[in-house]
Amino acid sequence: MRTVDTNLVVRLIVRDDPRQVAAAERFVAQGAWVSLLVLREVMWVLDRAYGVSFPDCLIVASARASGHTPLSSFDRRLARFREVQSVV
Repeated sequence: MRTVDTNLVVRLIVRDDPRQVAAAERFVAQGAWVSLLVLREVMWVLDRAYGVSFPDCLIVASARASGHTPLSSFDRRLARFREVQSVV
């Protein structure tokens, strides 16, 4: 299976270079594997460079994909997602 690096994933999320976004979309169209290390680095880049709360999105997407919703949390920002119940 094809594997992607941090730069490709970030381009797909922030969509700041149309030429690279198009190339990345073509590359992942048939499927691609993303390592946990790449996801961790993506979280760091998005937080530092773009101020995006990517870990919250990843937590919700993981719970949704595995069928373990609703997700319960004390985190009010996380509770903005439809699949999350605030415990407070």
